[in-house]
Amino acid sequence: MNKLHINRYNLSKIFWNVIFQHSEAIQREGWVQLCNDINQLEELRVHAEYNTGSISQSSAFVLYALCNYFQPTMIAEVGTFIGKSTLSMARAIEDMPNAKIHTCDYSNAIELNLNTKVNILQHKKKSSTQMFRSIKDSALIVDFLALDGRLVREDLALIELITNNKTIIALDDFEGIEKGVSNAMQLTTIANFKNHLLIYPPNLDALSKLGFISGCTTGLLIPASLVAFTAQ
Repeated sequence: MNKLHINRYNLSKIFWNVIFQHSEAIQREGWVQLCNDINQLEELRVHAEYNTGSISQSSAFVLYALCNYFQPTMIAEVGTFIGKSTLSMARAIEDMPNAKIHTCDYSNAIELNLNTKVNILQHKKKSSTQMFRSIKDSALIVDFLALDGRLVREDLALIELITNNKTIIALDDFEGIEKGVSNAMQLTTIANFKNHLLIYPPNLDALSKLGFISGCTTGLLIPASLVAFTAQ
């Protein structure tokens, strides 16, 4: 008997279809307010020592939808900048007890005053390595790791210590030979992620059905154990 083969492209389409179907209600309810608050964060650019690009509206929604679906309580983020992704994830987990986000920015020390109940711990002017080391010293395990920065060798050993085989990883700039692809290749060498599935970013057709005109380059590594077949 032949096996049924499902490639990464088709798996990714199924994955985003499930996530976006689940997010229809949250898009109607909390998303409009979140959009307004995200737009106001643009005012923080004047405090940036290194003024760079920020995530698109569709990318913010993807992070919001992912965290709303999986409900992580301990998030680590590399790449704070003006806090758009930080706030997007925080708003999605506000009902989770003791929810916490560690976020670092190597180039900036912008003080975020985010309207959220989630405990935000900023690592200002700190590298990913320094933040990961701090998380390890606190004996915390990361449920959701959001990467908008290129990992270095020292990071990999620390990531193995602060994650487990149920940790979800969001990879910004997952296209071509950008940092998201490089990060994914390095992370899949870690024992914790040997059985993770690679999910490509949602395509523009799927995003346009939700009313977005901008693309999203967020890929994922998700544990195969979090995927289940259901009757309905």
